[in-house]
Amino acid sequence: MANNRMYIRCRTCGEKYMIGKIYLEGYFIQERDKIKFYDGLEKFYNDHNFCTDEKLDKEINTENQFDIYYETNYKGE
Repeated sequence: MANNRMYIRCRTCGEKYMIGKIYLEGYFIQERDKIKFYDGLEKFYNDHNFCTDEKLDKEINTENQFDIYYETNYKGE
């Protein structure tokens, strides 16, 4: 099992799309079908590029809509 996953995350709604994970030798794309991976990433961008959430009291500029999110698991957790 990978001990670190890297996601792109929508800063508005918090939804994530996994873009890589690490297992022993560095980051790699989990999806074996690269076209499926890129199509999924493009769909994620399109779905969240102008994402809005009425609960937020601040507006996020579309140029800064996404950030990188790391999910890290350490031995024993």
